[in-house]
Amino acid sequence: MTNRIVNAQLTAVLALINETTGHSTEAWTKDETGRWTANVGTYVLDWAYGGVRLCQLCNEGGGQRDITRRGTKRETYNQMRAFLAGLEAPAPTPTPTQYDAEDLPGLGWLVFTEHGEENSYFTLADGSIGFIKC
Repeated sequence: MTNRIVNAQLTAVLALINETTGHSTEAWTKDETGRWTANVGTYVLDWAYGGVRLCQLCNEGGGQRDITRRGTKRETYNQMRAFLAGLEAPAPTPTPTQYDAEDLPGLGWLVFTEHGEENSYFTLADGSIGFIKC
């Protein structure tokens, strides 16, 4: 039998998401005039219709955008853990591909010296980076 997901577990993952993204863990702040304003960018849980989903506050009035679909606590917990894993994953580093100069006529080139070797780098239409050893 599996363990039940409780509100405290959802709140703990929510706090991790907000800390990882550098946002406040409190959704609302009261200013000196007593007016409440939403902390823009903060992630919150939205409870309705017997389910829960992860949302992000988009404006000071409390407007939200949905990050996950509304589901059971377990479904939302699993989606939040996957979202957190994506936030913590290192960004991929593009690997340059070596080409021959005659294969790529008419491209704009950036030539610079790296460790005593002159290389030409360029970006292809698919976003990949290429280089030619000079």
